[in-house]
Amino acid sequence: MKHTQGSRAVAAVVLTVVASTIVMPAAQAGKNNQSATTTAAAPTTASPTTTTTPTTTTTVKATTTTAAPTTTAGPTTTVKATTTTAAPTTTAAPTTTKATTTTIKAPTTTVKSTGKTAKTAVTSSATAFAVPTVEAYADDPGSLFQITRLIRADQMWNRGATGQGVDIAVIDTGVSPVPGLAGKIINGPDLSLDVPFSAYPGLDAYGHGTHMASIAAGLDIAGAASLTDRTRFVGVAPGSRIVNVKVGAYDGATDVSQVIAAINWVVQHKNDNGLNIKVINLSFGTPSTNSSVDDPLSWAAEVAWRNGITVVTSAGNDGPGTAVTSPAYNPKLIAVGSVDQSVSPLSSSSFTSAAGWRQPDLWAPGARVMGLRVPGSFVDARFPGAVAGPRLIRGSGTSQAAAAVSGAVALLSSAYPGSSPDQIRSALIFSGKDVTGQISNLIQVDKAADLLAQWGPAPAMKEPVFGTPGRGSLEAARGGSHLSFNGVLLNNERDIFGNKWDGAAFATATFNRTSWNGGTFNGANWAGAGWAGANWAGANWAGANWAGAGWAEANWAGAGWAGANWAGAGWAGAGWAGANWAGAGWAGAGWAGANWAGLGWKGAVWG
Repeated sequence: MKHTQGSRAVAAVVLTVVASTIVMPAAQAGKNNQSATTTAAAPTTASPTTTTTPTTTTTVKATTTTAAPTTTAGPTTTVKATTTTAAPTTTAAPTTTKATTTTIKAPTTTVKSTGKTAKTAVTSSATAFAVPTVEAYADDPGSLFQITRLIRADQMWNRGATGQGVDIAVIDTGVSPVPGLAGKIINGPDLSLDVPFSAYPGLDAYGHGTHMASIAAGLDIAGAASLTDRTRFVGVAPGSRIVNVKVGAYDGATDVSQVIAAINWVVQHKNDNGLNIKVINLSFGTPSTNSSVDDPLSWAAEVAWRNGITVVTSAGNDGPGTAVTSPAYNPKLIAVGSVDQSVSPLSSSSFTSAAGWRQPDLWAPGARVMGLRVPGSFVDARFPGAVAGPRLIRGSGTSQAAAAVSGAVALLSSAYPGSSPDQIRSALIFSGKDVTGQISNLIQVDKAADLLAQWGPAPAMKEPVFGTPGRGSLEAARGGSHLSFNGVLLNNERDIFGNKWDGAAFATATFNRTSWNGGTFNGANWAGAGWAGANWAGANWAGANWAGAGWAEANWAGAGWAGANWAGAGWAGAGWAGANWAGAGWAGAGWAGANWAGLGWKGAVWG
């Protein structure tokens, strides 16, 4: 995580996800109105209902103007740029899209509480909605129509494997129920810094998590006959559901302690009644200075693996001379590199991290991938050049490649439920297609399935643990990335609530699957204690954060990044602007005039 964002205190307001215009209080407007090179609309996302809520805004002067969205996710931050990253002047997408709409049926999911035990049962019904078709983009190499064929996911569909019966946990910035994902989402706990200020937990005000979820498991219409229809959006594993565990705030801000908490929650609740979480998608990383054995994030991901969940990670976007990030550097996990599928012959994307002993295990398409967008979200408002039609947005990075592999793993887990994560990883590696000297394992899902069929179910066994893994420093796991609130860094061995982090106790509790007790993690109430309808119950964050400020008395607009963003590449190691970020984030600029340590959002593009 490598953003540098100015820290400032503001009056408490509610971070909303409602249809309204963003207006900043006069007292704050003067403070945040900074000279910059682009005008950025406030991050927003659609809500299921209309609510009147106090809102705030920031104004940023620009050389180009982004239209203000009609929905808002609350307070924004300002960008004071020293240089300008131009929006792309051309796109590979057609300049017009078909205006036709089709009324389709999508399954809706309900998780029923059975009382004190917090057990869940999942049922489905049908909800009808009309959506624009995506046929105009079907021939684009970044479309899911083309990508699913390149990795041969369509051959798995022909065999009857669509990912049905498998849930994919997407730990990210949230997932919004846009068409193509509506009815497929089960909301786990919202662990993001939006919690105290949002009326709609789990929604994606940033726009990244929705993009990843759509690549892995999007589906416009139910039924096998529709999967090859060029007019529909269909992800890699259209029969799978998404378990949404939000850790990223509306501007992407996240601490590594939140991600660890999210992974541990998934492990402890993977088989709640009606759930079958077999895949975790982690489309981000951090340049931890711990070893892969000692690192607490790496250990949390490995414990998930040991408990039958295949963990798919992005290798990073800092280029071939840089090391794979954490947790991808753990050799037990699947580390994914990006292929540029828009060129012939296929080649490794120039931004993929790969250096030293740990190289990407697998490669998948990650160039200008057209996933579902959240209209009015942070990235949607700031990078209009990446938008492709009314429903899609382009993104490039190892994060998109990882999301495609997560979908592939769901297909294999559905077809061969007795296969272990180790078997699935080996099958994908051994069946990978040699493309160039750089790429030896471009995933071919049906070929991996053939190997799993030969190998049969994995034998029951318990893998021994050697040494004392996972006891490394939480501060080292951040890799130089810090949240800041009112000028106070979240650093050293403490979590977002300011509670002490005991590495040895954490490592043991993670392994024993006891780090969560209802909604309590590391001595604080991070979430509710059980399921409430289709969502894990929320909680009011009591007490204070790491800066000593009460959660109910301060707004996250007074906080931000200090020093770095995730893995030198932003969320999921991808960018949205249609141009390289010149190795410095925001085209060499930073938040509130501060530099991004030369590592923000580099080596990859959105658009």
